[in-house]
Amino acid sequence: MKQRLILFSILLVIALIACKKEEFMGSFVGHASSSARVISPTSTCCLTNGTWSTQTISTQNLRGSYFVSASKGFAFGTSGTLLSTTNGGSTWNSSILGSQSFYNMQFVDANTGILIGAGSTIRKTTDGGTTWNLVTSPVSSDFRWIDFPTSTVGYVVGTGGAIIKTTDAGSNWTALSSGTSNYLASVYFIDANTGFAVGDAGTVRKTTNGGSTWSTVSVPVSSDFRSVMFFDATTGLIIGSGGTVLKTTDGGSTWISQTSGSSAFLNSVSIVDACNAYAVGLNTILKSTDKGASWQVMDSTHALYSSFFLNSTTGFAVGNSGLLMKFTATSNCCIYNGTWSTQMISTQNLRGSYFVSASKGFAFGTSGTLLSTTNGGSTWNSSILGSQSFYNMQFVDANTGILIGAGSTIRKTTDGGTTWNLVTSPVSSDFRWIDFPTSTVGYVVGTGGAIIKTTDAGSNWTALSSGTSNYLASVYFIDANTGFAVGDAGTVRKTTNGGSTWSTVSVPVSSDFRSVMFFDATTGLIIGSGGTVLKTTDGGSTWISQTSGSSAFLNSVSIVDACNAYAVGLNTILKSTDKGASWQVMDSTHALYSSFFLNSTTGFAVGNSGLLMKFTAN
Repeated sequence: MKQRLILFSILLVIALIACKKEEFMGSFVGHASSSARVISPTSTCCLTNGTWSTQTISTQNLRGSYFVSASKGFAFGTSGTLLSTTNGGSTWNSSILGSQSFYNMQFVDANTGILIGAGSTIRKTTDGGTTWNLVTSPVSSDFRWIDFPTSTVGYVVGTGGAIIKTTDAGSNWTALSSGTSNYLASVYFIDANTGFAVGDAGTVRKTTNGGSTWSTVSVPVSSDFRSVMFFDATTGLIIGSGGTVLKTTDGGSTWISQTSGSSAFLNSVSIVDACNAYAVGLNTILKSTDKGASWQVMDSTHALYSSFFLNSTTGFAVGNSGLLMKFTATSNCCIYNGTWSTQMISTQNLRGSYFVSASKGFAFGTSGTLLSTTNGGSTWNSSILGSQSFYNMQFVDANTGILIGAGSTIRKTTDGGTTWNLVTSPVSSDFRWIDFPTSTVGYVVGTGGAIIKTTDAGSNWTALSSGTSNYLASVYFIDANTGFAVGDAGTVRKTTNGGSTWSTVSVPVSSDFRSVMFFDATTGLIIGSGGTVLKTTDGGSTWISQTSGSSAFLNSVSIVDACNAYAVGLNTILKSTDKGASWQVMDSTHALYSSFFLNSTTGFAVGNSGLLMKFTAN
């Protein structure tokens, strides 16, 4: 079934919320001058497109940034420079704390934070950053990185192989023996006991007892490492000189070199969700959407020292001469991994499903079969309405819905589906698809090229002239005036005046089309026989064939957010995460007629012999 284009903004907000980390980026969810701690990530990966803006906020060289919330943050650098913002980085207030350079910061709650730097500098705030008091260091070192795996236990590393530890949120520190004199640039703990420290000349040290002892981890390169971070307890990244990226998938026991596509000195890695990471360095910003296996260049003109991502939609990077860059999302797509479960809810062949809410939904099919659920599909109640087969349904509000089918069947409910009253059709046709671009205006298509229109939420219908006698299987409007109807033998008809006239749209194939839907006003998909997928990026003027990887008869396409779509058909479920440009097979054993996605995490598909499949995100 189809979701309305006017709902996409709501779906995008849902996606943004799903990908957003907690408001306070503290010890349990924050990593100093990097990104959110992702110890137990969901299967959600937010593929975020956006832009990087630049501003100069200081005359000093900046070495790090940290945000306590979306509005409140800090930037810091050489000669005691400390800047603060209370409006998300739009404006900054500058102060000087001593003369030493600051390199890293982390808060353990909204008020308590630690700031470290050169000359063994440790400063602590307990008032949210208004004042920063000096704390005694047990060693002499230029400190470079801090990590708190808990709200009280934290670690700092620096030059000369220094590692120090606190167990009281930074008030007191004790020296640990790292077993190396090499410069240690970064430290990260994946749990309370297991952590890694990395640095010059290929140095990787590991502890499994909270820092009491550290052992050498063998790596395939001797690069100068600058940052280490983990997606979860098993998968992590190390980055460094010469564009080095190392990846582990076994909790850090073994590390494999990855191709970064860059030879730049990489200074900082930020992991923002279960799949996505950014690396910044000398004249480069790199992005990975597959847990560090591959990388793309986002910027090659700015020399950057570190990055911090508040969430997958907002990030910061800093560099010399007061440079601050801010990443702001322009679109956000979350990939939801999940499972498809199957159940048999009828003896009849099902042809469609529709959910009014997360709990209340319908399934329908041959011989007047209409089923309803009030618990999200766990159980179903069956009824029979006449003898004609039902093919499609759409509600315009919580109570008002239209159900269409064979034999010119139109039924309307005004009580949320308790009763369905017959409505007179102006034409004779087996109706197959319905679409309401507004709460009162709707269109139905079917056999014989039939198109009918209502302007009173389905109480009355008038016949339109489609200009074809071919079977029309699907109709979709991208706004109140512009719509498309598709069907057999490569038929694509377009209207720009609310259905008054329809013109032919040229397409590269003559497949039997079964479904059309749009991501937005410009980008849409048509699917059909032989695994056909057509895509437009110009509002439907031109359509280009895409490789679906399937030869199956595709019956229905469901677009669930700004990037993701599903297509179902004969023994196939396909999924696209890039607006239909590429597809992966999710199922090849069930013959399916249509699909309906309530949102990005919950979907349904139906088929013969009462088959209902439900997608549930992990």
